[in-house]
Amino acid sequence: HLPGEATVDDYNSLIQKVLQEPGSLVYHYPLGTRDYYAVSGKEEGRRWLIIFGGDGIMETAFPPDDLSAYLAKRGFVLLGRIEDFIHE
Repeated sequence: HLPGEATVDDYNSLIQKVLQEPGSLVYHYPLGTRDYYAVSGKEEGRRWLIIFGGDGIMETAFPPDDLSAYLAKRGFVLLGRIEDFIHE
């Protein structure tokens, strides 16, 4: 999903940018007895999805071909925007 010359640092930087964008969307995805959370945001001209386990450990990050269809098919529930969860 990244250019061939991209490094792990480039991948991490992209993820950080999405997670730090106040307008990025936060989702909940219950799967059996486990909870997953995801954040979607636009970076490098594509909408990325970053998925975390309930323990906060990142599972994966990728740009789905059709984000809306991907989320609907799996039953993700929109919780709000990153800015809704920031308490100063």
